[in-house]
Parts: sequence; structure tokens; C-alpha cells
Amino acid sequence: MRKVKPSRFAPTVLFFFAAVGAYRGAAQSAMAPSVPQFDAASVRSIRGNQPEIKWARTVTPHYFLFARVTLEELIRYAYDVQGFESIIGGPTWLHRGEGAANFVVEARYSSPGGTPPRAMLRTLLAERFALRIHTGQSTGRVYELRDEGAGQKPVSDRGSRCPVQFAEYNPPTFEGSGKVSGLVEVFTKFYKIAVIDKTGISGEIKYNFCYPLPGYPLPANLPPPPTIEQAAREQLGLLLIPARGEIKTYIVDNATMPSPN
Repeated sequence: MRKVKPSRFAPTVLFFFAAVGAYRGAAQSAMAPSVPQFDAASVRSIRGNQPEIKWARTVTPHYFLFARVTLEELIRYAYDVQGFESIIGGPTWLHRGEGAANFVVEARYSSPGGTPPRAMLRTLLAERFALRIHTGQSTGRVYELRDEGAGQKPVSDRGSRCPVQFAEYNPPTFEGSGKVSGLVEVFTKFYKIAVIDKTGISGEIKYNFCYPLPGYPLPANLPPPPTIEQAAREQLGLLLIPARGEIKTYIVDNATMPSPN
């Protein structure tokens, strides 16, 4: 067997392993998940009144614009915070109300399938506001959704008509079919109440539900509408029972005013 001199062999081996190491590093870098971020984005603080800047919330598959909004509102969108969930901590200017700071966030991006750019906005908030946030649990008011019909599916035969005692308030009508979770989402997203499904209904349901949205002005010539509990019972055959339960809370550990673009 012919011997190979170390002086000729060693550099070849070193080069080979160096190349393999570089290849593995590049491969691992390529496989590592990338941080979702906008293609281009700007964050501006609103100085003084600036009435020319109007409130706006626009989200399309390629364009994002939130204007005259607080950091709390941006956090609520970025982290999909429900209306009944709280955001606490951080500087006072972060929250809505007196002394709040307002901003304009505008961005362009590509979103396959039209996925909302929440993760991209989370990255931007961490970069521009140095936002750090974590979640916890607190005890608060919730509603247990129970089936008054002991397992009978609440199937509506009213089409899209709204009962007269609710229709006079010009409320929206939510009509759908599927799992009870879809109806729970209506309550949590649009009526800003925490609802726990206790119906025991495993199949699909059909529902029509109409009730005035919170925060919207009611006709001045009418008394307050019936309660949402009464609406759920009359229209859906379901009970909304007040209770106490665990609610997710978002705690702001750090937030600073954004640096200029």
C-alpha cells in the first residue's frame, strides 16, 4: 500500500471538513424559520392635534394602515386580544384615554392566502417600540353558554328576520351554521363578553342572532333594549349564565416611544 505524506493529505482533509461545516451551517440557516416582517413599514407619532390625519384601519392582502391609534390598539390587533381581555402595565401613554399617544403605522407586504399580518406587526412593535409582553390569568366575569333544550340543537326557522322587540334597535344579524364555537366567537368578538361553551352540543347548529352592538348609539326615543341573556334565550334557546372564570391578561413589560423613521 502506497503511503500518503501528511504534508499533502492534511490540507485536503481540513479543506473538506471546512467545506462540509460551511454547507451544514448554510443548510441550517436556510431551514431556520424566518422572522415574519413587513417588506416596508413606517411608524409616525401624531404631534399635537393634526386634524388632517383621520382615523383609519385598513388591512388588505398587501397593505396595512392604522392611523390615529394608540399602542394599546396596535397590541390588540397584533396579538388578537379579545374585547373582554385586559392589557395592563407599561407607560400611561400606551393606553387609550387622557394622555394617550397616537400613531400612524403604514406598511406593505405579501400575504399568501390573505392571512392577517398580525405576526408581522408583532415584529414591528418589538423593533420600533421595544415592546415586550407576556400573558397571565386573572379572575373576571364570564358567561357559561348552556343548552336550555337539554341537547336539542337550536335551529332557527326565522330566516334572516329579527324579532320585533330587537329589530327596532337596528342591530346586525349574525346567521350561520356549524359548531357551537362559531356562535361563541360571535359573542366574544362582537359583543366583547367571555363565553365558555357548556352546551354539550357536539354536532352542527344553525343560528340567527340579532342584538345591538356595544358602544353603538341607540335610538333616543326607545328605552334600553332587553338584555343579551334574554336575546340568547328567546332567539337561540340557549342560556347565558353569568359566572366567574379565568380570563387571559396581557402584561406589558416594556414599551418606549418609537424612534423616527
